[in-house]
Amino acid sequence: IANQTKREIEIEINKEIFNELLVSESWLEVNAKNNRITIESTKTYLRKFNNQLIAQMDRKNNKTEYTSHFARWLTVEVEKEKLKPKSNKPLF
Repeated sequence: IANQTKREIEIEINKEIFNELLVSESWLEVNAKNNRITIESTKTYLRKFNNQLIAQMDRKNNKTEYTSHFARWLTVEVEKEKLKPKSNKPLF
């Protein structure tokens, strides 16, 4: 660990939180119910959220910060999906 940079340690912390949440059925269920989506959809959104954090080099200091940001982000993302047209197929 001594050779790891601060950034690498921060990425590891986010990764540990992500892995823990991905198998936390009760936490996934609460988020799914709050947003009227399936647990599998919640997992998909969690992966997308985590990838976004990595891409933006955004770190969360602890599990509470990670989960509260995810919950707010998830609500916005689900609403965006609801506003998208159901199909891009031509009508003719």
